[in-house]
Amino acid sequence: MQTQIRDLSTHYIDLPGTRGTVLFLHGWGAHIGLYQPIFDLLQQQQYRVVAFDMPGVGQTDEPSAPLTIEDYVGDQFNFLSSLNALTE
Repeated sequence: MQTQIRDLSTHYIDLPGTRGTVLFLHGWGAHIGLYQPIFDLLQQQQYRVVAFDMPGVGQTDEPSAPLTIEDYVGDQFNFLSSLNALTE
């Protein structure tokens, strides 16, 4: 799936589950596609799994300027807010 975070087209997953939400944050240089086996295990246990490709990796657009740690934190907050995942 794709959504807009700031001005970037951002690739993400939102896999349904009933036991709570697990936010998955990958490291720099990785992308969410590398972790599909982990997502499958979590889903088998009935967890909701949400994750997005960080800016400039995977299927997410490259930012036009360097990002700060605060930018990354804001992106994660806005992403979770857009999925109503902060209320769980």
